[in-house]
Amino acid sequence: GLDFGNYTSQTLTTKAWDCLNRGRYDESIVFARKCINLYVKTAKEMQDKLNNYPEKDRAFDYWALNDVGTCCFIIGEVYMAKKEFLKAKEAYEMLISSFSYAQCWDPAGQFFWKPADQAFNTLEAIDEIYKGKQE
Repeated sequence: GLDFGNYTSQTLTTKAWDCLNRGRYDESIVFARKCINLYVKTAKEMQDKLNNYPEKDRAFDYWALNDVGTCCFIIGEVYMAKKEFLKAKEAYEMLISSFSYAQCWDPAGQFFWKPADQAFNTLEAIDEIYKGKQE
């Protein structure tokens, strides 16, 4: 089986990203789902305490929310790459409805970005794809 490392949300999210970037889509989904399953309860509790994005210096305190939200985003990205748009849509909608205040740390650029914003833009693109197919 796959090596889940130390099972922390950070490790699982990093492995999910890594597999996504390498085109190892099925493995990416396994790591992302493992993170979601283990930390979804904590992530929801963190989300429920917020009514906006936490300040940058507090963002790391919301580790479970950040990683679970990012994993929903990664699953969406995997399904986009596989052109399975309805499955992608499901993952992005879960992120937006349940983990909207998740933030993702970009280690290269040293900044946080907002997966829900990206997901929203991609959902609009998916809707365009389907509109085009129905005409």
